[in-house]
Amino acid sequence: MTEGIVACQFCGSRRVVPEVIIGGPMAGVDNNSGRSICLDCGRSMVPLGFSGERERQDFVAKTETEVKDFLHIPIVPVDTWSLFSLPIIDVPLVQVAKVVELEWQNGWNILPGGVPFEAYWKAVGSKRYGAEDVLIMDLAGMQHSRPNFDALKTLMKRKYSIWLEMGVREVHDIFDAFTLGAQNVLIGSMTCRSLDLLEEIIDLSDQSIPLLYYDGEVRWGSQHFGPASLTESLDLLFDLGFDRSAVLDLRRLGSKNGFDEGMAEEALSRKIEVLIGGGVQESDLERLKEMGAIGGLLDPFTPVVRDLIASDRPKEQESPMPATVDRESPKGYALDA
Repeated sequence: MTEGIVACQFCGSRRVVPEVIIGGPMAGVDNNSGRSICLDCGRSMVPLGFSGERERQDFVAKTETEVKDFLHIPIVPVDTWSLFSLPIIDVPLVQVAKVVELEWQNGWNILPGGVPFEAYWKAVGSKRYGAEDVLIMDLAGMQHSRPNFDALKTLMKRKYSIWLEMGVREVHDIFDAFTLGAQNVLIGSMTCRSLDLLEEIIDLSDQSIPLLYYDGEVRWGSQHFGPASLTESLDLLFDLGFDRSAVLDLRRLGSKNGFDEGMAEEALSRKIEVLIGGGVQESDLERLKEMGAIGGLLDPFTPVVRDLIASDRPKEQESPMPATVDRESPKGYALDA
């Protein structure tokens, strides 16, 4: 008789363990919720039962997504901190939440303006742009150690693959992020304060990806941890067992000067696979691919994205804008004439 097995309902992994609620009012009952944690994807779920290994493998084959040849991921910084102080209103959150421009000046600086999340999402998710993955930056979590879970639950209910940076500081933050529905969770160096955290995370999930913030040196969450050198930091991550990492050049984020090829070459000289961000625009993607990057993190407001947002506004709201799109951008990114 074939032995029945249980596995994660999301990824099909057999590495599931009971979810234990620490400190519940009824310890014997509370610790038996029937839910489990998957040690591979990190999600909390009720495991699926399979009649045997062949049935489980068939499930995994159906749920695995096709490996993308090259990733192009728009960075979407959302001002979730100001949403805490908003009164309860009937306006949908996607219209109230704003995608903002960021700059780095020894700290995050949110520039005036921004656009409604709904308008931004419509632009990058349009057939004319074709983003399949997006990187949501939860500024409340990154800046203030207080992720806005209510806002994220709403904003992440979309059909695209969500990469989430919410300022991971503890292992439980990883579980929170996957429970929200993140496909990949970014471990930002600026909130990472110990080697122990990285070691625990790599043991839990291979869908957690380190994000090195770089401004001439790598910015770690503690002066007592982490090498300042970009190459040494990438080597450290590879030695710990991470297959890939992202690097965001804070000096070029939002810049019109493009990405720093010298920095990119330095990062791509290591064994670990790397995504490059900071000044990256759509027309840079082919060059990054040639250099050996596995993807690019696109600046939040490239000329292409600005034009897409402007073209979707009602006529009475539009203001004259010069044509800023490179008509020789890679296929899939140039605007229609």
